[in-house]
This record gives sequence, structure tokens and C-alpha cells, in this order.
Amino acid sequence: MAHAQRSRNLRLGVDLEANALIANHGVDAYSAACLRAQEASSEEMAQDWSDVANAVARKTRRRGSFMMAAVSRGAALSAQAGPV
Repeated sequence: MAHAQRSRNLRLGVDLEANALIANHGVDAYSAACLRAQEASSEEMAQDWSDVANAVARKTRRRGSFMMAAVSRGAALSAQAGPV
């Protein structure tokens, strides 16, 4: 029973972290999670961030139209702003 509870808590933590990255980084959430996995100080932390990256990928696939709209909106705003 304790193992099942720990596993559920870990999944909830991954899910919460994925949601936070999506909210804070939008279309760059997956890249942010992958970068954190690469920069992790241990194999265990790297695996945790890899799990978060996978969760982000799953969530953004389901909301693909939302993410594509955000990309299109960002491109449109950049085009309106003109050259930098």
C-alpha cells in the first residue's frame, strides 16, 4: 500500500510540475523540462525531469490546437512589430 501511495504522489508531482511549466513557458515548456533534465545534478533528478517532459508532451498533444494558436499568435505579433 505504501508503494502505491508513493507512486501516486510522484505522478501528482510530475503532473503539477508539467502544468506549471506549461503555464509559465507555454510552447517552450517541453524544452524547459528537457533542459532541466540535462542540467540535473543526479540521475534520479534527470529521470524526474524526463518524466515531466513526457507529461508536458502528452498534455500539449491533447491541446495541440491551443499550442499552435499560441505559436501563430506569437508569429503574428513578431511580424507586426517589424524588424528588430
